[in-house]
Amino acid sequence: MHRGRQSALITGMRTPSSGLGTTLAAGLLLSLAATGLRAGYNPFRTDTYGDALRAGRWETYLVGQYWSADDSTLHGVTLATTPPPNPVLETGDLTMQFDDAFVWGFGFGYNLNSHFTVRGEFSFGLPDFKIQFNDLEGRGEAFVHAGKFNLDYNLIRGPVTPFVTGGIGYLFIDSGIPSGPTDYWCWYDYWWGYVCEGDTPTFTETWFTGNAAAGIRWDVNETFFMKASVGANWMAADASWITVIEGMFVAGWKF
Repeated sequence: MHRGRQSALITGMRTPSSGLGTTLAAGLLLSLAATGLRAGYNPFRTDTYGDALRAGRWETYLVGQYWSADDSTLHGVTLATTPPPNPVLETGDLTMQFDDAFVWGFGFGYNLNSHFTVRGEFSFGLPDFKIQFNDLEGRGEAFVHAGKFNLDYNLIRGPVTPFVTGGIGYLFIDSGIPSGPTDYWCWYDYWWGYVCEGDTPTFTETWFTGNAAAGIRWDVNETFFMKASVGANWMAADASWITVIEGMFVAGWKF
């Protein structure tokens, strides 16, 4: 009985050495905290790297993009309705329905400071499409080329930040559909004699565009960064607006 009570008392006591160690540890933590506060250090801030992470630096990047366009109808389009070289031409309304596609590209930019980036970007793709023209229907593959000139705003100075972006640009589409007779040109070749080649014009269109997007940026280190965003491109075609939805992933390098 006496032995049990003694062990209980020993368990509940603090030895002088353990009390001194606790006191020293607490004092050290308080001292470090006070020093950190005087230095303005906050371990929970996301701008640990400061302005050197982006400000005043150029960057270049590669783009992978998911591309989804509205159906579009163009009026007064002239197309060939029989095969070249001397096709029959008709004029009418052209409706194009594009399949979703992946496009690729590249870009470059300059970080004015930690928040603002100006950049230019160019992308290329080959989406499939279905057309309706007068009483005809068909399928094909178009060549698409887009350019953007944007201003990004990064909400946070630190390495991980949401951002918004907007700007202007252009969208060029080559449908590959013949739109006129084949043009020929010939010349004399020393080995082959007279050589002739032909070129068949195709229906193309270029639109002025506006765009906006929102996403997140991660500056992985002093050199490498990644971005992901979702946005839209808008263009006016024959007094109607065409919308292209874009999901984008970017991997780039700063220098």
